[in-house]
Amino acid sequence: MRNFMRKFTLLIASLFLTVGAMAQTFVEPQVGKFYKIKGNHSTNPWLTAVVENGGIDVSSDEANAGIFMRIENGLQEVSTGKYIGTKNNQITLVTTADETLIEAADGGRFYIKTGGRYLYNNQPDYTREAGNLTAAGPDDTKWGFIEVDYDDPFNNKVFALDSYMDYIYCLTDGNTNIYTNGSFTGVADTRALWMPEIVKVGVYKIKNVHTGLYIGATQHNSSVQMSETPGNYEIATAAGSETAQDGKYYIKVAGVNACMHSTAATAKGWEGGGLGNQYVFTELSEFSHTLAVGTTEWSTLVLGFNATIPTNEGFKAYTVETIEGTTVKLAEAIGVLAANTPIIVNAPQGNYTFAYTTEEATVAANGKLCGTLYNKNISEEAYVLGIPDGETEAVLGKAGMSNGSWLNNANKAYLPVSAVPAALQGAASFSF
Repeated sequence: MRNFMRKFTLLIASLFLTVGAMAQTFVEPQVGKFYKIKGNHSTNPWLTAVVENGGIDVSSDEANAGIFMRIENGLQEVSTGKYIGTKNNQITLVTTADETLIEAADGGRFYIKTGGRYLYNNQPDYTREAGNLTAAGPDDTKWGFIEVDYDDPFNNKVFALDSYMDYIYCLTDGNTNIYTNGSFTGVADTRALWMPEIVKVGVYKIKNVHTGLYIGATQHNSSVQMSETPGNYEIATAAGSETAQDGKYYIKVAGVNACMHSTAATAKGWEGGGLGNQYVFTELSEFSHTLAVGTTEWSTLVLGFNATIPTNEGFKAYTVETIEGTTVKLAEAIGVLAANTPIIVNAPQGNYTFAYTTEEATVAANGKLCGTLYNKNISEEAYVLGIPDGETEAVLGKAGMSNGSWLNNANKAYLPVSAVPAALQGAASFSF
């Protein structure tokens, strides 16, 4: 198994920047992405740093430009992990994000407004100037954002997590504690795979690849729960005064000296450190999901990761294109299936491998089909795949509601009644 895995020696201090040749096109900054910032002064300075004792540094050389991450309510300087803010009416770095607004200006540029005032640069010789805030919005308060690729060691990468005791898993029903297992059963078992999603530098939402659910907020000595509402976690090399062993990391509740601790059966929130709180993040670049197609030769599928659609003889994958009368028209899906894109499959009986890929998707969701990555009760009426008694052709038929809901199984797709034209929503079934 471990031949498929590459041990990842991850040091937060060794974050590195990969900036390819790119056109300097200004864009509106989006949450969770990284940017260089270029001023609109006559010298077109690059913002290199915000100074903790007040003011900014700028440079004529793009190579000196600082990297800033757009977070929900502000801008975070990557090199320090601190945020643009104000103190004593001066621009400065703060440890807790002050609200920083991004307001559109002309020429594709934007105003950066914090503490009710605009960030500006008025020094043609690139010298530092204290303050750098003004109540007005002249030309030298306009800034252009240029998106860059910042190679964070965890963000949107896939890992198995193991401590000195065991690996952590998530059950497929999605409504249970995280549990632990002494062994990793193989790359096809996506229950044991986890994908951090960056919230801010060093802090992540941690998603289970199989279910699409997140590790929820933990409490001391309480079993860790999966949730649609993520907790925010630090992946850190220290917990209080304790430092993790080389190559291991703590998973800390953001801002609190508490870690995720694995026991013989479950993972729990736990104070302090210890080996049980130290995890090895093993990155995986090769894993897959196996779809078993039965004797009916029809199935549905939705996955939580980009995957290559099989090319086996006789295998066909489809999305729903249109619904006309009582007929569902299908469009063939070829290439790379985007994460969370439901499909309908027609293929000879057998097992088919959907391999994880980092390639760009060629097939994306179009709003017709829905699906769930774990067993979930659905409260809206829907059509599901089936073959009526005495028939040989598959149809989409009404799901049987019980107490106002019906159960959709993990990795299966369905067609919501709301996606069907109003005049057809009373139909008992749709053929292909």
